[in-house]
Amino acid sequence: MKMKKQNKKKSKRGFTLVELLVGVFLFTLLFLGIYGTYSLGIKVTNHDRMITEGTSIAEEQIEAIHAMTYDNIGISGGIPSGTLLATETETRDHGVYTIKKTVKCIDDPYNNLAPVDTSPCNYKQIEVKVSWPSGFKSNTVVLDTIIAPPQVETEVNMGVLMVNISNSQGLPISNAEVHIKNTALSPQIDFTTETDANGGLTLPGAKPATTSYEITATKSGYESVQTYAPYPSSPFNPNDVNLSVAKGSITSKSFVIDMISSLTINLRDTLGNGIPNTPFALKGGRVIGTTVEPSPKQVYYYDQAVLTTNTSGNWTKSDLGKGPYYFTITNPNYELITTSPTLPWALAPNGNQTVTVIMGDKTANLLVFTVKEQDSTAVLPGATVQILDQSNNVIQTATTDDNGIAYFPQIATPAVTITAGTTYSYSITKTGYTASSGTSLVNGITRVNVSLVKTP
Repeated sequence: MKMKKQNKKKSKRGFTLVELLVGVFLFTLLFLGIYGTYSLGIKVTNHDRMITEGTSIAEEQIEAIHAMTYDNIGISGGIPSGTLLATETETRDHGVYTIKKTVKCIDDPYNNLAPVDTSPCNYKQIEVKVSWPSGFKSNTVVLDTIIAPPQVETEVNMGVLMVNISNSQGLPISNAEVHIKNTALSPQIDFTTETDANGGLTLPGAKPATTSYEITATKSGYESVQTYAPYPSSPFNPNDVNLSVAKGSITSKSFVIDMISSLTINLRDTLGNGIPNTPFALKGGRVIGTTVEPSPKQVYYYDQAVLTTNTSGNWTKSDLGKGPYYFTITNPNYELITTSPTLPWALAPNGNQTVTVIMGDKTANLLVFTVKEQDSTAVLPGATVQILDQSNNVIQTATTDDNGIAYFPQIATPAVTITAGTTYSYSITKTGYTASSGTSLVNGITRVNVSLVKTP
């Protein structure tokens, strides 16, 4: 009897803590599963509703365009020109929708092509793209239509504008942005479009104009190129003048653009110390024209007269186009000693070039040798230059660089000092040449030009 009472009491204790936690955990899993399913269902429902609304907006836009006068069907500031906005937004019950419209003139190949066909806009192709923010991949509705003119031919006074973009290897650049602007027309042209898979862009229906179609072409990761107004509207004679379009003719323009590159300039003194906050000038890259003067000079796309190194004596720019770059010191307290590599610096497409510029403080005492071949303008890299004291003991040795330059003092431990008012002896040797020697009195930055005679 006693044992039975104990078992009865034990069965009335209820759930243990572990059992309770397990129950709560299972309930939470069940709740989260139900909630997740419910939440996903709401998202799917809202997404379906937004697709319906987006489709409805696109259909309404197409219907409204069909109701327009044919000559007005075009993008405001675009080619063909019209009254439609390229981009606009509309708010509906389930969100905000972005509406993008494009209009293209189609030159029907069965009706001859321009310039034989003096009406290159035989019909217009319209695309309406409606998009909205969504967590789903499908968040865009695209509808298109073709609208024919009410008469057989239209816009007989128009021409065709063609643009082709490739890189320096001749490979086409697809999806490059082409900005076309013409402020001389009424209404003005100002719009951006893209090249096709072959790097081409064809725009029938362009209004005739003389040297006023300004074209700018670029792509992310690539250099930019553009046309310019002729002189004197531009302060130079441009290589690529703004385009002209004549009625019934094709105006074609090809551009070459390459991937951008990075250039880092390190300004150092002869002992390798960075020269901070120092102004300099840099120009180069694409040649866009020539100056208007008796002896024309090249005009470069990149031309900056006021640049400055950072606190470490360095400067970097990561979006430069290919081509030669010319460096000039504008700090009157310093003098250019040499550069590595030699000037001008050749920047290749998609490159990463680091250059070192050795500068001389005009208040310092330096010995700078330039070694050339006698009877020639060729500099001699790799020549050994030694400076000696009055007892003919070698103080320091250096080798001429690609510019044929060696300078003193070089980096050394212990440090070497060049003293003003002191006469130093020097000896210069190079295999295949007769050795040369002499003396030089140092006073500030002292330059010594030496010519070596080639041995027979």
